[in-house]
Amino acid sequence: MHYRIFVSVLVLLAGLVAVSAQAIDPGEIGGRCLSEDRCLTGICNDRGMCVACGQIGQPACLDADRRPVCTSPSASPAPAGRGGSVCVSDSGSDCGHIGEPACAYENGPFCYYGVASSLRGGGSVCLDCGDYGQPCCPGTDKPCDYGTCQNGTCLPKAVSLKSQILKAIADCRGKDARALIAQLPQGSAVQKEMQAAYDRADRREDEVRALFEQARSLSREARVAFNRGNVTGAQPKLRQARQLLEQARAKTACPKTASALDKGIALVKSNLDKTRAGDAVRKVVDAIKACDFTAAREALAKVSKQDPDYADIRKRYEDARSWEERLRKSYDEGYDLYKRGNQLLKANRDQEALRTFKRAHELFTRVRKETNCQRARDVATAALHEVSTRIERAEAFLKAAKKKGASPPKTSSNMPGRYQPAGGAHPCLDPSVKPTHTAAGYSPLGGGQTTIYIKGKYICDYQGSFSILTGSELVNYHCKREGNRFVECKETDRDTLTNRIQRKGFTTYEFDKRKFWLDVYPVKK
Repeated sequence: MHYRIFVSVLVLLAGLVAVSAQAIDPGEIGGRCLSEDRCLTGICNDRGMCVACGQIGQPACLDADRRPVCTSPSASPAPAGRGGSVCVSDSGSDCGHIGEPACAYENGPFCYYGVASSLRGGGSVCLDCGDYGQPCCPGTDKPCDYGTCQNGTCLPKAVSLKSQILKAIADCRGKDARALIAQLPQGSAVQKEMQAAYDRADRREDEVRALFEQARSLSREARVAFNRGNVTGAQPKLRQARQLLEQARAKTACPKTASALDKGIALVKSNLDKTRAGDAVRKVVDAIKACDFTAAREALAKVSKQDPDYADIRKRYEDARSWEERLRKSYDEGYDLYKRGNQLLKANRDQEALRTFKRAHELFTRVRKETNCQRARDVATAALHEVSTRIERAEAFLKAAKKKGASPPKTSSNMPGRYQPAGGAHPCLDPSVKPTHTAAGYSPLGGGQTTIYIKGKYICDYQGSFSILTGSELVNYHCKREGNRFVECKETDRDTLTNRIQRKGFTTYEFDKRKFWLDVYPVKK
């Protein structure tokens, strides 16, 4: 019989498991800057917040020498009126759009999209808006895509201490609630109000715990009776236990406790059914397949040792459990390394962080490859995604540091000549070269880029300076810009082409099993 859930419920009711609301991590967009004004993504602004940079209408990023740069090849940095630099469009021909000059009207500069801002050398430009640290977008019901509009700027939503306490009480995070209440002025009206709310919730959940303890005691008695072969004596105790759990379920206001009690009620019902079932070996096999080794052990205890399948099923259980236990230890080791790598990265110890992340990646890969449990495989896959992004970030920091202390590389050795037309402008930077196709990029989670120009074999300004689509993959490059030429180009990554679909009037190219796709349209002559 399966009694593991009772232990889980007890832990939940005791308040030992709590999930806190997550703030924006330092170093990420919308979070505070790390030491030395570093950001894991974006750039540190004058508020000490990491904000998006490098695209048209956004603040310029900084290279390894702290010089302003724009990641979009169709934009260049210009001195902003309040300090720093902003990425403005090189065309400057379409006023009122993001990154373009603001239109001149009698009432002053005007932008159809974005927010007008002055430039230090004169004139004004339309800035991007709506993201963390950016101006609030005017003339819309939702001025901020992220955060809330506070004094004209989109900032993370501020939550009052009282709201945090009430949220912690509602989530049954008792430890967090007590810590927050301790921050209130002792003896104040709000402190008394919050303490009373906490005490009411605590008394209610004490009653839930008492009902649970009665149900657990009855379940133990039912298990003893069942193991002695007294099925008739086990069944009424299980029915009483179910009734007590249902009473506890109706009383609790804690979502996680309610969920655990639901599982407990379902388990007791299942145990009632199992007292009337006789296929004990099948129960062990099913539990092993589900990787529920507690359930498998309990079911195995009910299989008669005289059963001809007993020795085989016991060995199968022990082999499967010990195998997954070893993999679980590998995962725990990898997770500890991942946390250590984050600490090293924030301490500017980038080389050590990179080695640590790569070792964690090896361990997570092993778990995903060798486990027989789908849940463990899913967890390892998610962990691999997270640690891979940190590896990329550590490598970027190291490259920037190396570049800062090394002599500039020779342009001629960076890239095969066929990717840079000899003696002339690069097609992506030459307005006289007309697009042969246009494209729109999409991802399954939404968003994307709807206007992409393709000039011959060059896909311009999509996932870097330009990309080239071969017969089997999309190869992306990032370059420095000198006038109308790209120099010091480096291959950044490759995306495998997994499917090509000819549609009416356009062609769809799917990459990495629909991680993203491009719809390509020929330009009508």
